[in-house]
Amino acid sequence: MKDPNVIIVLGGGTDGTLNPILYTKERITAALEVINKYSSVPVIVSGGYSTWMQFVPHYRESEVMKHFFVGHSVPKSRIIVERESRDTIGNLYFSKLIIKKHRSWKHILIITTKGHESRVRWTFRRIFGNGYSVSCTGVETELKSFANNPRREAYERYIQRLINKEFFRGMKDGDDRKLGAHMMRYHPGHSRSSEAQFLARKIAAAKLHYLGYTELREKK
Repeated sequence: MKDPNVIIVLGGGTDGTLNPILYTKERITAALEVINKYSSVPVIVSGGYSTWMQFVPHYRESEVMKHFFVGHSVPKSRIIVERESRDTIGNLYFSKLIIKKHRSWKHILIITTKGHESRVRWTFRRIFGNGYSVSCTGVETELKSFANNPRREAYERYIQRLINKEFFRGMKDGDDRKLGAHMMRYHPGHSRSSEAQFLARKIAAAKLHYLGYTELREKK
């Protein structure tokens, strides 16, 4: 892939303070080297807070990341904050809304956690469609749900199939009109519909089955 026109750093959660939790800290620490390497490339810090959080945090993932990067001498002018997303789909959907405003931004580098890259690349293709290229940098992690967990790959494959069936249903790659409508109807972080609730329960059940924990939060 060519040098990136824009770098996207995916948030990895927040506890509501400006101190990054481990999942996020691993990503932004590794991202700093990449950001410094491509010293003129803009950076989208993408992340609101998890769909599964029980409260709205004071500081969102993107704000935590920006605070970290600015504190490590990355100019504020390079950093674009995306604070609406609640998961990987949202990361890429809301980042695309930003990227579409810049016609020259066609080559995109995404920084995430090792083991998550396959789903990121697949979701990127479904959301961005043709005309964009993507490269992913997977960061090593100490988290048990990723590191040395043979069931993680099975979980990622299952989630990809589930999302394709329940969220991207009937949608061609890069169809912005349908994508916006699906966000408002099927996404558990942005909809209270029965379809969104169904998808949330399926994801929670998969987390419990494959990873040994669940985070289901019913929307009222």
